[in-house]
Amino acid sequence: MLVFNTFFKIMKKNIRVIMVYVGIFAAIGFIMTNNTQASSSYSDYKVSVAVLDEDNSEASKLLTEYIGKKHKISDIDKDKVTDALYYYNIEYILTINKGYGEKIAQGITTDLFTNTKHTSTYVASIFDSELEQYVKTIGMYTSSGFDIETACAKTDEILNCVLWEETLNRLDNKLFRCGNIVR
Repeated sequence: MLVFNTFFKIMKKNIRVIMVYVGIFAAIGFIMTNNTQASSSYSDYKVSVAVLDEDNSEASKLLTEYIGKKHKISDIDKDKVTDALYYYNIEYILTINKGYGEKIAQGITTDLFTNTKHTSTYVASIFDSELEQYVKTIGMYTSSGFDIETACAKTDEILNCVLWEETLNRLDNKLFRCGNIVR
């Protein structure tokens, strides 16, 4: 009990200093929260990609269109692509191999692309994972019996961020339609 009483005696003597510290801490915290709310918008990083389409099929054109929605496609000549990659004008070179349309329609998801990228940057792995997700989703649809155009359209719809949020909202409405709110 002696320690408890001594603690409160010291606190009573130094209450002004403690209140100044608490006030400064609260003011800095309030200022920091107001500053972070103004800059909390998030946008995906757009990789600078050069797409070399050797297949020129409908599926490869739809892939190029999908990449163009999510990333920045650079129009560079085939001869100057490696120089652009070397000088960091582009970050990724994607070559769509011949036979891409037939393979993807059959559900084959290997040996569709060749790529050249900077190994020292993380954006190459981001683009690789997005491309893999796109190809696997199309493979899922084509193996389910959809034609390639429908599969590409449904894949584009699912993987598009805005529509993904709509899908989650629809799923949310279906799950909680009975009135059981878990939130």
